[in-house]
Formats: sequence, C-alpha cells, structure tokens
Amino acid sequence: MTTPQCLLDAEKAYVVSPAGHGKTHIIAEAVALNPLLRQLVLTHTHAGVDSLRRKMKNQGVSASSYHIETIAGFALRYSSSYPKISGVNCLKPSDGQEWNQVYEGFSKLLDNRHIQDIIKASYQGMYVDEYQDCTEQQHNLIVQISDLIPTRLLGDPLQGIYDFGNNTIVDWTIHVEPDFEALPELDYPWRWDGENKELGEWLSNVVRPAIESNQPISLEKLPSTVIWKQLPNDPRQYEAIQKSVCNETLKNNGNAIVIYPHGERESQCVNFVKGLPKPYQMVETIDCKNLMKTAKELFETKGFARALVLIDFLGMCFSPISSVSVLSTLKRNFKNGKIGNPRSNVELASSLQDIVGDNSLKSILRGLEAFYALAGLKCYRRELYRAMCNSIQEFDTGKYESLWDAAWEVRNRTRQIGRKIPRFAVGRTLLIKGLEFDHAILLDADALDPKNLYVALTRGRSSLTILSRSNVINPYKNLTKTK
Repeated sequence: MTTPQCLLDAEKAYVVSPAGHGKTHIIAEAVALNPLLRQLVLTHTHAGVDSLRRKMKNQGVSASSYHIETIAGFALRYSSSYPKISGVNCLKPSDGQEWNQVYEGFSKLLDNRHIQDIIKASYQGMYVDEYQDCTEQQHNLIVQISDLIPTRLLGDPLQGIYDFGNNTIVDWTIHVEPDFEALPELDYPWRWDGENKELGEWLSNVVRPAIESNQPISLEKLPSTVIWKQLPNDPRQYEAIQKSVCNETLKNNGNAIVIYPHGERESQCVNFVKGLPKPYQMVETIDCKNLMKTAKELFETKGFARALVLIDFLGMCFSPISSVSVLSTLKRNFKNGKIGNPRSNVELASSLQDIVGDNSLKSILRGLEAFYALAGLKCYRRELYRAMCNSIQEFDTGKYESLWDAAWEVRNRTRQIGRKIPRFAVGRTLLIKGLEFDHAILLDADALDPKNLYVALTRGRSSLTILSRSNVINPYKNLTKTK
C-alpha cells in the first residue's frame, strides 16, 4: 500500500483509493511530513474542500503548509487576476459556457513564463483529490501544472459520477495511466476501522467486486449494522416508509445523511425535505439558482412587487402549514395592493411596510429576520436563507453594482472555503460525495446506477439503511436512464 512518504516523494503519480480507504487522510499525512514544502491541494466540490481542511486540522498540519481550493475556484482566481493575459472578461461565470472560458483563459496563463514562475514560487507540489471527477478540460490544466511542480492524483474510477450534461470526465485508462506512475492502491477501509469493521469488509469484499464485475448485489446476508427495508410498489406508501425511517434516525447519536435519488428533480427533493421533522436540512447546490434568481428579482423590483418576491422566497425556505398560511394571507393582501397587519408579528408587518415605502434592501433583511423569528416555523433550507441574508449584507458594503453580484460573491466564497453540512441533511450523491456520516439512509437504492449506488452505500460509518423494492439490487438496469 502507498505510504505518505511514498506519496510525497512522487514526481508525477496516481493512487487509486476506494471510498473510505483514507485518501484525504494520506494527503494530510504527506503534507505534514515536510511542512516547509507548501502544497497546492485541489478538489472539485466545496464539501470536499471542507473535508480536506478538517483532515489537515486533525493532523495538526500548519495552515502555512498548504492551500486548498476547488479546481474551478483556483482557475477563476488566476484568470480574473490576470485578465489581459487570460482574455477572460466574465469574472462571475454562472453557466458551463462561461466556465469553459475561464478554463481556456487559465490554460493560456499556464503557458506564460511569468505565471509559471509564480506557480513554482508559490507551491512545491500539488495533490488533486477526487480525480475521477475531472473533466477533460480540467485534466488538461492539471497536466500543464504537472510540468511545473510534482503532482499526485488520487481518486477512484468507480466514483466518477459527474458525467452528466455537457461534462465529459476523464477516462482513467486513457488520460491517467499512460502519463502518471501507478502507486499501490490504498487497500484498507479506514472509515470503518474499529467499531464497524464488518460493514467495511462487506463494502470492500462484496459490494465493490460485484459492481466492478457488473453483478447484482444481494441484500440477503448483511452486516449487523446494515438494515434493509422493502419498499412497496405503490409510491404513496413508500414515501410514508421513507419518512418513518428518517424519523427513527433522529434517535441515533451523531450525524446522518438521507440520500435522495440523484436522478430526481431538485423540486422533488425540496418537497420531501419539507415534510421531514425540523432538524433535517436540504443540501443546496453551489450555484444555488433560487438564490441568484431571487436576488435579481429583489433588486429589479420595488414596492408591492418587491414584497411579493420576498414572500415567495420565504415560501421556498420555510414550513410547515402555519408559515404557508401566513405567507398566503400576506400574498393575497399584497396582490390587492394592501399591506395588511400580521398580528402575530409586528416586526414583520413593519418591515413589509418599509419594503413598500422605500427602495432600501435593509428592509428586506429585516423581513427575513422577522419571519425567521416566528414561533413554530421550520427553516428547512437554512443555507439558502442565510445566503440571501449574507448577500444583502455584502451588497450593503457598497462594493457591488447589484444584489446578484453580491450573491454571486457569497456563493463563490463558499466555493473557495467550503461549508459545513447540517447534522441531519438530505442531499443527492452529487452533493455529498467525498463526505462521511455516522448514519446513511438510501431512500431508493433501485433508482441508482452503479457508480451512484457505490457512492451512496459508502457514506455511512456506523450504520446504513437501504430501502429498495427487492433484496437484490441490479444497478446496471439504470445505466440507460438519463442522469
């Protein structure tokens, strides 16, 4: 098995690491071996950034010994810092085409001798985590950097789940193996070491080999910490079972992730979280389209129209019925050109009057805070809610032309420094890959393709609950489904 020293000494190499086999841990150990050699550590998601930071902190690695960032964030930071060389004129990319321009601009920078000198002076080596998620365009950038500083790639081809839309992710045998030295595979399931070896061995010795050899997975003989519950064919009944399992998990110690089928629309996931108990929170996408759309509408409207936009936004973030009834009353009044007077909350009524009466965004912030203070409400999209509050506060600094610009900066900062996942969270595999939890619940294992199924099955450390219609899961039947 690859050791931290072996990884540190490598000039241009890769390591395959199954889920939970200590990939981020060995990166932290390798960086710690020589703190004077500052390392660039890149990954793909803000959740991955947070995970790497925590591993570094747990290992006692000095913050001066590394810089952690997403590949997208790193490329954007350099491209926007040298716009004349990169040719990048879109400093706030929001779609695939604009991000492609950022990557193309960064590639131009990496061909520039002065930028090469800056990279070499700033870092003495690079680690790229979750390499299986690199697009071909990102891979080409990594290859350019690998010509400047020692580069080590860590990943698992079985967890490459970002091949959707226009993304074409790396083919391990075509892009990685020919140009990088193969180091020994990480072969011990550290995530389950000690208290749950049985689960780790089942995932390593039964689940992974079955998926790699295109075989179905039997759930007849399971470790003691794995629970299988059969879902009925009637969707109306199986949602009740799903919610019942989520409720039971609240009694456990530690944190939990409820994994919603990745192929479903975000709105379906939102509706499911809305019906769960208060501790459960939705894991938001990094681009957070609801935030950006609402920020634009709030900035471009005024008076009653602006108040209606705020009311709709509050409806996105809060439940249960009590909040819906309050919002419905407010919306009906505002559509009729009446402010109304919600007797349950004078502060909310006052802030809505301010929104109608002036053009200040501070009154919107007051409205957000007043509604949050209402008793008995559940803010099940707290990340979205807080991002809007932070965006208004950011806009108030006077640095931005619009609230959309401020909201983009808030999310970009999250992209760069990472975020914390709620203790009880609901998300799709795309948003929680690379993270580990005490407990994991797969709401519909039958709906997952092989790679998404493997990612989902390997998230739980202490317990795993699998819901499916059959005790034999055949993920290969889902390969032809649209992701």
